[in-house]
Amino acid sequence: QICSADSSLTKGTFDPEAETCQALLRIGAICSTAQFEKDQDDVPVLQRSTIGDASESGIIKFCQPIRDIDEHRSKHDQKFQLPFNSTNKFMLTINETEDPDDDRRILLMKGAPERVVNRCSHILINGEELELDEEWKESFQEAYDTLGGMGERVLGFAQMYPDRCRMLPG
Repeated sequence: QICSADSSLTKGTFDPEAETCQALLRIGAICSTAQFEKDQDDVPVLQRSTIGDASESGIIKFCQPIRDIDEHRSKHDQKFQLPFNSTNKFMLTINETEDPDDDRRILLMKGAPERVVNRCSHILINGEELELDEEWKESFQEAYDTLGGMGERVLGFAQMYPDRCRMLPG
């Protein structure tokens, strides 16, 4: 499903409160090095200056009106970061969860869609985690081709809770 949204959040076909949208917002806000320049609280979000590339800046400008990205980041303490590079074509972070009673870590990934989807075994659809089978991969490829054909910048987003047995404390 391709949903539309404009950056004013007054139009679109997505529900920012839906679990799937919340996952996208979490990844967009936290798995990013982009930030707003200081002392711009009185400036409308879309007019704020940012530090970061155009795609990253666009993502945080989209996320900010829904939930403050600094607050979001502060509640997901980062434990590890693999920065984006032209070889991997993705960025990856491991963070604490927002719930102080949840000792799991959450792995967040954002990058080239083909690089992200090739590392996934499941897909989140309307809040339900489903196996990423060939049918879903074909649907993904169709959406990717459609958006790419329209000249849109397409990014892949993923999250998982790594197996505790493989995670080192801290």
